[in-house]
Amino acid sequence: MAVERFSGAIYRNGAKMSGFVAHPETIGPEAAKTLSDSLNSLYGGTANAGRIGVLEEGMTWHALSVSPEDAQMLESRRFSVEQIARMFRVPPPILGDLSNGSYNNVTELGRWFAGHTIRPWLVRWEKCITRALFSTEGRRDHAVAFDMDELLRGDMLQRFQAYRIGREIGVYNANELRGFEGMNPRRDPAATEFLSPLNMQPEQTGAPKDGS
Repeated sequence: MAVERFSGAIYRNGAKMSGFVAHPETIGPEAAKTLSDSLNSLYGGTANAGRIGVLEEGMTWHALSVSPEDAQMLESRRFSVEQIARMFRVPPPILGDLSNGSYNNVTELGRWFAGHTIRPWLVRWEKCITRALFSTEGRRDHAVAFDMDELLRGDMLQRFQAYRIGREIGVYNANELRGFEGMNPRRDPAATEFLSPLNMQPEQTGAPKDGS
Protein backbone atom coordinates (compact mmCIF):
# COMPACT_ATOMS: atom_id res chain seq x y z
CA MET A 1 0.00 0.00 0.00
CA ALA A 2 2.87 2.36 0.78
CA VAL A 3 4.37 1.74 -2.66
CA GLU A 4 1.01 2.42 -4.32
CA ARG A 5 0.60 5.68 -2.39
CA PHE A 6 4.16 6.71 -3.19
CA SER A 7 3.82 5.99 -6.91
CA GLY A 8 0.50 7.84 -6.97
CA ALA A 9 2.14 10.89 -5.39
CA ILE A 10 4.98 10.76 -7.93
CA TYR A 11 2.63 10.83 -10.92
CA ARG A 12 0.30 13.32 -9.23
CA ASN A 13 2.98 15.85 -8.26
CA GLY A 14 5.85 15.18 -10.68
CA ALA A 15 6.32 16.24 -14.28
CA LYS A 16 7.67 13.36 -16.37
CA MET A 17 8.81 13.74 -19.96
CA SER A 18 9.84 11.00 -22.37
CA GLY A 19 12.25 13.42 -24.03
CA PHE A 20 12.72 16.96 -25.35
CA VAL A 21 13.58 18.74 -28.58
CA ALA A 22 16.51 21.20 -28.56
CA HIS A 23 16.30 24.13 -31.01
CA PRO A 24 19.55 25.85 -32.01
CA GLU A 25 17.89 29.25 -31.62
CA THR A 26 15.74 30.90 -28.99
CA ILE A 27 12.03 30.65 -29.82
CA GLY A 28 9.06 32.29 -28.13
CA PRO A 29 6.32 30.61 -26.06
CA GLU A 30 3.85 30.52 -28.94
CA ALA A 31 6.34 28.91 -31.32
CA ALA A 32 7.35 26.41 -28.62
CA LYS A 33 3.70 25.48 -27.98
CA THR A 34 3.01 25.09 -31.71
CA LEU A 35 6.08 22.88 -32.11
CA SER A 36 5.15 20.76 -29.08
CA ASP A 37 1.55 20.30 -30.24
CA SER A 38 2.73 19.34 -33.72
CA LEU A 39 5.18 16.72 -32.44
CA ASN A 40 2.62 15.28 -30.01
CA SER A 41 -0.01 14.93 -32.73
CA LEU A 42 2.46 13.23 -35.08
CA TYR A 43 4.33 10.95 -32.70
CA GLY A 44 2.38 10.81 -29.43
CA GLY A 45 0.15 7.93 -28.32
CA THR A 46 0.17 4.21 -29.04
CA ALA A 47 -1.26 4.64 -32.55
CA ASN A 48 1.87 6.54 -33.60
CA ALA A 49 4.42 4.29 -31.88
CA GLY A 50 7.40 3.44 -34.06
CA ARG A 51 6.86 6.21 -36.63
CA ILE A 52 9.94 7.79 -38.21
CA GLY A 53 10.38 11.38 -37.15
CA VAL A 54 11.78 14.31 -39.13
CA LEU A 55 13.17 17.38 -37.34
CA GLU A 56 13.88 20.63 -39.19
CA GLU A 57 15.89 23.80 -38.56
CA GLY A 58 18.72 21.94 -36.84
CA MET A 59 16.55 20.62 -33.99
CA THR A 60 17.74 17.52 -32.10
CA TRP A 61 15.83 14.97 -30.02
CA HIS A 62 17.05 13.96 -26.57
CA ALA A 63 15.40 10.93 -24.94
CA LEU A 64 15.13 10.81 -21.16
CA SER A 65 15.83 7.46 -19.54
CA VAL A 66 14.12 6.09 -16.44
CA SER A 67 15.72 7.49 -13.31
CA PRO A 68 17.20 5.10 -10.72
CA GLU A 69 14.44 6.15 -8.30
CA ASP A 70 11.69 5.30 -10.82
CA ALA A 71 13.39 2.02 -11.68
CA GLN A 72 13.51 1.10 -8.00
CA MET A 73 9.83 1.97 -7.63
CA LEU A 74 8.92 -0.26 -10.58
CA GLU A 75 10.97 -3.09 -9.07
CA SER A 76 9.16 -2.62 -5.75
CA ARG A 77 5.78 -2.85 -7.50
CA ARG A 78 6.86 -6.06 -9.25
CA PHE A 79 8.03 -7.48 -5.91
CA SER A 80 4.59 -6.70 -4.42
CA VAL A 81 2.97 -8.82 -7.14
CA GLU A 82 5.38 -11.66 -6.36
CA GLN A 83 4.58 -11.41 -2.65
CA ILE A 84 0.84 -11.66 -3.33
CA ALA A 85 1.50 -14.63 -5.60
CA ARG A 86 3.41 -16.41 -2.81
CA MET A 87 0.78 -15.68 -0.18
CA PHE A 88 -2.15 -17.00 -2.22
CA ARG A 89 -0.25 -19.66 -4.22
CA VAL A 90 -1.10 -17.98 -7.50
CA PRO A 91 1.45 -17.94 -10.37
CA PRO A 92 2.46 -14.37 -11.30
CA PRO A 93 1.19 -14.67 -14.92
CA ILE A 94 -2.35 -15.18 -13.59
CA LEU A 95 -1.97 -11.83 -11.79
CA GLY A 96 -0.89 -10.18 -15.03
CA ASP A 97 2.88 -10.29 -14.42
CA LEU A 98 4.32 -11.67 -17.67
CA SER A 99 7.87 -10.40 -17.12
CA ASN A 100 9.19 -13.97 -16.95
CA GLY A 101 6.37 -15.62 -18.87
CA SER A 102 6.50 -17.64 -22.05
CA TYR A 103 3.88 -19.81 -23.76
CA ASN A 104 5.31 -23.06 -22.38
CA ASN A 105 5.82 -22.05 -18.77
CA VAL A 106 2.52 -20.12 -18.58
CA THR A 107 0.70 -23.26 -19.75
CA GLU A 108 2.50 -25.39 -17.17
CA LEU A 109 1.90 -22.80 -14.43
CA GLY A 110 -1.80 -22.85 -15.28
CA ARG A 111 -1.92 -26.60 -14.70
CA TRP A 112 0.16 -26.21 -11.53
CA PHE A 113 -2.35 -23.60 -10.28
CA ALA A 114 -5.25 -25.95 -11.00
CA GLY A 115 -3.63 -28.90 -9.26
CA HIS A 116 -1.95 -27.25 -6.27
CA THR A 117 -4.12 -24.20 -5.52
CA ILE A 118 -7.63 -24.89 -6.80
CA ARG A 119 -7.76 -28.67 -6.32
CA PRO A 120 -7.23 -28.68 -2.49
CA TRP A 121 -10.18 -26.29 -2.10
CA LEU A 122 -12.34 -28.37 -4.42
CA VAL A 123 -11.62 -31.48 -2.35
CA ARG A 124 -12.82 -29.67 0.79
CA TRP A 125 -15.99 -28.52 -0.99
CA GLU A 126 -16.62 -31.99 -2.42
CA LYS A 127 -16.49 -33.53 1.05
CA CYS A 128 -18.67 -30.78 2.54
CA ILE A 129 -21.34 -31.03 -0.19
CA THR A 130 -21.31 -34.84 -0.08
CA ARG A 131 -21.92 -34.79 3.69
CA ALA A 132 -24.73 -32.23 3.25
CA LEU A 133 -26.53 -34.09 0.45
CA PHE A 134 -26.19 -37.75 1.32
CA SER A 135 -26.70 -39.86 4.39
CA THR A 136 -24.05 -42.25 5.60
CA GLU A 137 -25.77 -45.00 3.65
CA GLY A 138 -26.06 -42.84 0.54
CA ARG A 139 -22.37 -41.94 0.61
CA ARG A 140 -21.48 -45.55 -0.12
CA ASP A 141 -22.76 -45.19 -3.67
CA HIS A 142 -22.79 -41.43 -4.28
CA ALA A 143 -20.26 -38.62 -4.06
CA VAL A 144 -19.78 -35.10 -5.39
CA ALA A 145 -16.79 -34.42 -7.64
CA PHE A 146 -15.75 -31.34 -9.61
CA ASP A 147 -14.71 -31.87 -13.22
CA MET A 148 -11.27 -30.31 -13.72
CA ASP A 149 -10.61 -31.74 -17.19
CA GLU A 150 -11.00 -28.34 -18.86
CA LEU A 151 -8.34 -26.79 -16.60
CA LEU A 152 -5.90 -29.67 -17.03
CA ARG A 153 -6.48 -30.58 -20.67
CA GLY A 154 -3.34 -28.91 -22.03
CA ASP A 155 -2.77 -27.89 -25.63
CA MET A 156 -4.20 -29.68 -28.68
CA LEU A 157 -1.08 -31.71 -29.51
CA GLN A 158 -0.78 -33.08 -25.97
CA ARG A 159 -4.50 -33.88 -25.81
CA PHE A 160 -4.54 -35.76 -29.09
CA GLN A 161 -1.41 -37.70 -28.20
CA ALA A 162 -3.12 -38.81 -25.00
CA TYR A 163 -6.32 -39.62 -26.93
CA ARG A 164 -4.37 -41.77 -29.38
CA ILE A 165 -2.78 -43.78 -26.58
CA GLY A 166 -6.13 -44.21 -24.82
CA ARG A 167 -7.76 -45.29 -28.07
CA GLU A 168 -5.05 -47.77 -29.00
CA ILE A 169 -5.09 -49.57 -25.63
CA GLY A 170 -8.88 -49.76 -25.55
CA VAL A 171 -9.62 -47.21 -22.84
CA TYR A 172 -11.85 -44.99 -25.05
CA ASN A 173 -13.88 -45.44 -28.19
CA ALA A 174 -14.08 -42.85 -30.98
CA ASN A 175 -17.36 -41.29 -29.79
CA GLU A 176 -16.03 -40.83 -26.26
CA LEU A 177 -13.04 -38.95 -27.63
CA ARG A 178 -15.33 -36.80 -29.79
CA GLY A 179 -17.34 -36.00 -26.67
CA PHE A 180 -14.19 -34.78 -24.90
CA GLU A 181 -13.76 -32.24 -27.71
CA GLY A 182 -17.41 -31.15 -27.68
CA MET A 183 -18.21 -32.91 -30.97
CA ASN A 184 -21.37 -34.85 -31.79
CA PRO A 185 -21.10 -38.67 -31.79
CA ARG A 186 -20.88 -40.53 -35.07
CA ARG A 187 -23.71 -42.88 -36.04
CA ASP A 188 -21.25 -45.37 -37.45
CA PRO A 189 -21.33 -48.48 -35.18
CA ALA A 190 -17.54 -48.65 -35.46
CA ALA A 191 -17.34 -45.40 -33.48
CA THR A 192 -18.60 -47.21 -30.36
CA GLU A 193 -16.17 -50.10 -30.62
CA PHE A 194 -13.08 -50.48 -28.46
CA LEU A 195 -9.74 -51.50 -29.91
CA SER A 196 -7.80 -54.44 -28.50
CA PRO A 197 -4.07 -54.55 -29.31
CA LEU A 198 -3.01 -57.92 -30.71
CA ASN A 199 -0.01 -58.16 -28.38
CA MET A 200 -2.25 -57.55 -25.32
CA GLN A 201 -4.76 -60.37 -25.86
CA PRO A 202 -5.34 -62.58 -22.80
CA GLU A 203 -3.47 -65.87 -22.95
CA GLN A 204 -5.65 -68.88 -23.67
CA THR A 205 -5.76 -71.43 -20.90
CA GLY A 206 -4.09 -74.69 -21.87
CA ALA A 207 -2.81 -73.38 -25.21
CA PRO A 208 0.52 -74.86 -26.32
CA LYS A 209 3.55 -72.63 -25.98
CA ASP A 210 6.46 -72.13 -28.38
CA GLY A 211 4.55 -73.94 -31.13
CA SER A 212 4.75 -77.32 -29.35
